[in-house]
Amino acid sequence: MIAERLRHLHTSGYLIAWSPLQKQESPRLCRVAICRSFVTGWFVILLAWVHSRLSGQLKIYVGLEAKKHIVLNICDYLKQMPCRESLPLKNRVFALAGKIEGCRRFEKLQELFSTLLSPYDDETAEDWTRRIIDTFEIKKGIKSASMTMTLVDFPPSKIAFYQNLQREIAKIIPEESQRPTIDLRIRGMRARRVKTVGILGGMGPISDSEIIEMALRRLTGEEREKVSLDLYSSPPPRTLCEKLSRGLRYLGGVRAFASRPDIGKIYLTSNSAHVSFLAWKSRCCGKLLNLVDEVVEKLPKDFHECYLILGTKEAFDHQLYQKKLALKNICFAQVSEEESREVQRIIQQAKECRLRPSDRQSCLEIIRACQSRQESGSPITHLLLGCTELSMVFERFGFLQRECGLKVVDTKNIFAEIIARV
Repeated sequence: MIAERLRHLHTSGYLIAWSPLQKQESPRLCRVAICRSFVTGWFVILLAWVHSRLSGQLKIYVGLEAKKHIVLNICDYLKQMPCRESLPLKNRVFALAGKIEGCRRFEKLQELFSTLLSPYDDETAEDWTRRIIDTFEIKKGIKSASMTMTLVDFPPSKIAFYQNLQREIAKIIPEESQRPTIDLRIRGMRARRVKTVGILGGMGPISDSEIIEMALRRLTGEEREKVSLDLYSSPPPRTLCEKLSRGLRYLGGVRAFASRPDIGKIYLTSNSAHVSFLAWKSRCCGKLLNLVDEVVEKLPKDFHECYLILGTKEAFDHQLYQKKLALKNICFAQVSEEESREVQRIIQQAKECRLRPSDRQSCLEIIRACQSRQESGSPITHLLLGCTELSMVFERFGFLQRECGLKVVDTKNIFAEIIARV
């Protein structure tokens, strides 16, 4: 019976649900009907309305409201079943509820299923990742951009599980813009009276997870117990078609995230997104802080230092770090237009978990070419990674010191340090 009602949620016809108005001692599954034509739909509604007028015992739901009612009705029914017996069904209902757009009573579902979606004590990262992917039906060839996965009361000690989840999703769905939105709410055991820190991510989901892991690693055990951190990892629409189809929904999700009363400060963990920092700040209710400015302030102001800037094509076109370093009278060098396009390609490979050894070699050749061009001026002493995915390309920075004689300024590491300090 439950499986039948779950299948009804995928209908493209007129969905109608009705159930007793008064409270029952034990919840009953609501009645459901699918009408394939407009006339039949109204006929069923009329019959249900006449029955309700005669008995005074029915409540009728139609369309989206019917979907919401079916999910909540099944949830009430499942509450009485033993946890282990109902676990697969509860996971299934929760995943379907996440696909029902505009479900205002979603918070009740979050409370009900938060313990089911959190990692078990005896569960490995791979097992948990597979359970979440199966629950939300993330598969190759299926676009999941409209899906929202909410993980509440997530323990800080299990952040490696979330990292593994993002890597597996990237392998299944390489196109970043087609990946699901993940609303991750990390809470320590004593986080109830602490103001929440907000992280607006999604421009590089894997990199976001690594930044949070690095930030939590900097905290002591007692400090982790007080952590209250919300990550809204929602890949933004990039093409014109994507902006038209889900642009308003994306902006609505960002505003809803920023409007949470418990969030005090918000950080944007993408270097390139700081190109439009003022626009993002207005969308985030003025709570957004500028991490790029913090990076520039941390750079040593030595007259003999010269920084080679590597980053995305967007950051290159808008001269994001170049302008800020020039204002501080800090010497810098930059790549050419063609080299910038190659760096962008490598960054995209990192986002899609498709990096090859040749990509690292290509980056090294670009760095050496910039060094040779700079021989007539101040020699390059530092490499400024103006994109958080670039640290995934180089992995360890010791060989850069050996191969190119450069010290590395990793913006991902600085972002994590700032977040941990808050």
